[in-house]
Amino acid sequence: MPLTARQNNGLYIALDGIDGCGKSTHCIRLAEYFGSLGRKVLLTREPGGTEIGAELRARLLSSKYELEPESEMMLFFVDRLEHLTKKVIPALNEGMVVISDRFTASTFAYQVFGRGIPENVYTALERMALKIVPDVAVIIDNEPITCIARAKARLAEDGKFDTEGKFEQLSYDFFRSVRNGFLTFAERNGYVRIVDGLGTVEEVFSRILSNVR
Repeated sequence: MPLTARQNNGLYIALDGIDGCGKSTHCIRLAEYFGSLGRKVLLTREPGGTEIGAELRARLLSSKYELEPESEMMLFFVDRLEHLTKKVIPALNEGMVVISDRFTASTFAYQVFGRGIPENVYTALERMALKIVPDVAVIIDNEPITCIARAKARLAEDGKFDTEGKFEQLSYDFFRSVRNGFLTFAERNGYVRIVDGLGTVEEVFSRILSNVR
């Protein structure tokens, strides 16, 4: 996998996990933490971190669009390539702290383990699109039944169940497979840490912080 060389002392952190694990909340908290240290911070997400990514996100997450699993995976990698090239790498080269809500572990977990796409298809697309990996990635691990209940409640409260809730409508067995995918990805990649998602927001954030400082 040819990775792009760094030109400055930027720091790339990604948080990931199944829907409802709390990663978005903790991304915001991390951005506030590094900002308080005087660092310039880019808070971003996959999919949707670029202009074209926002359009892809609308189609990838909406229950209105039925995509073939392979099409879905390719669009996630299109988003990732644009995101890394246009947003992440330039910010790192300016010495910024980049905090990303999701990264390639999601595609591995959701599309390979969840959707059942052969791993060699993922690997071929990853080789093309993955220009850089995080300095550290934290996967927040929790029971799927707890996380999905949280995610559904949040989407319903925000009125986004139809526009962003496609995955949350899938079965518990699907998310159990996705969780196994995240754990497998962590076992294979030394820059990934697993953090227990049980406990208060402060307790979980403390665990995350101890892995990224």
